[in-house]
Amino acid sequence: LTQYLKAGYLADGLKEGNELWKPSHMTLYEITLPEVPKEEADKELKKFISSMEQFYAGMLGSAKEDEYFTLEIANANGSDEFVFYSAVPDRKRDLFEKQMHSLFGGVKIREEKNDYNVFNPDGASVGAYAVHPKNPIFPFKLYDTFDTDPLSVLMNSFSKIDRDGEGAAVQFVIRPAPDEYTSKWKKSLRELEKGMPTFHAIDVPFTFGHKIVKGINNIISPPPKRSSEDKEQPKTPFKIDQLAIDNVKIKIASPISLVDIRVIASGANEQAAEEILENIKSSFAQFENAGYNKLSFEESKGGRLRELIHEFSWRMYSERESMPLNLKELTTMMHFPTSHLRTLAPQLKKASSGESPAPVGLPSSGTLIGVNRARGV
Repeated sequence: LTQYLKAGYLADGLKEGNELWKPSHMTLYEITLPEVPKEEADKELKKFISSMEQFYAGMLGSAKEDEYFTLEIANANGSDEFVFYSAVPDRKRDLFEKQMHSLFGGVKIREEKNDYNVFNPDGASVGAYAVHPKNPIFPFKLYDTFDTDPLSVLMNSFSKIDRDGEGAAVQFVIRPAPDEYTSKWKKSLRELEKGMPTFHAIDVPFTFGHKIVKGINNIISPPPKRSSEDKEQPKTPFKIDQLAIDNVKIKIASPISLVDIRVIASGANEQAAEEILENIKSSFAQFENAGYNKLSFEESKGGRLRELIHEFSWRMYSERESMPLNLKELTTMMHFPTSHLRTLAPQLKKASSGESPAPVGLPSSGTLIGVNRARGV
C-alpha cells in the first residue's frame, strides 16, 4: 500500500485521521555502517553514542506532538543477516538523511521498498512489549555507566536465530512527549527537596484514570503536613531522600520522549519462537537501575497478540504501550553499533564499500557513462 501511494495512486477510504494514514506515508530505510578497528571503536564509544543522542534530538526537535519515527533491528526469515532499519514520515526524509550523514561517517542509507518479513507462515509467532514495572520518574541505567557497548548483548541474541524458518525484530516507535512530563516531574523534585515522603512526591498522574485514583487517595490518605502547632515547636525535619532526588534530576536533565518497544519472534513452532523471544527480552535486563527502575515485558496472547503484530507490521504508535524515556535512556537502549563489528556480530549487515560525490565541474552534456549517487543526491 505504501509503495502504491508513493507511485501517485489513491486508495479509497484512506483519509487523514485513519489509523493507517501515518504508517502509509512513511519511508523505510536500511542502515549500514562500515566496520571499524576495535581499538578505535572502544575509544570512541561514548562519543559515538553521544552522536546518537544528538540524532534523536534533531529528529524530535522539529516533530509535531503526534509525529513519530521508528528504529528497528530485524532478522528476516530466510536471511543470514540482521539489519538496522528506520521508518520516518515522508516530510522528514531530507532531515533524516542529513542527520545520518552529518553524524555518522561512512554510513550508507538506502530506501527499502520491499519491507522485511520475520514471520514463518507455517510456524508460530509470539510478541511482547516493554512496560515500566516501577515509577517512570526514575531513570534506567545510562550508557556512561557501561564499560562496553550495551548493544552487544542485544545483537548477540540475534546471532542465535536460524536462517530458515526463524525470524525476529525489535522495534522502537519514538515520538516527542508533552511538556507536562518535565513540568510535573520538576514539581515532584521540589517536593522531594522539601522533605515530602518519596511515595507521595513521585505519585504523578498523567492519564485521566490515574488522576481520578490519585484524587481519591489524597482524600483518604492525604500527604503529611505540619500543623501550626508543630511549626511553632522545634521538630526533626522530614528526612530528605537524596538518592531519589539525584535520580529524578538525571531523568529530567534530558528531553523526554514517548517510546513503544516491541519484540516479535517467529519459529517453526511456539516453543522455538518463545525461545527467541526470551533471548531478546533478557538482553534488556542490563538496563536495570537497581532499586529504582528496570524494564519488563508483557507478552501478548490471542487477540491482543494479533493486535500487537498489526501495530508492529504497520509501525503504528500505541499510547497504551508507550513509556516516557529521556534521550539518554533511549540512546543507551537503541543506537547504532560502535564496536568491532565482525567480532561482535558476524551476522550484522555492514557497509562493504564507501561512496563519495562526483567531482565538481563535470560537463552537464555529452555521452552518459554512469550515474553517481551520494548522500541521497
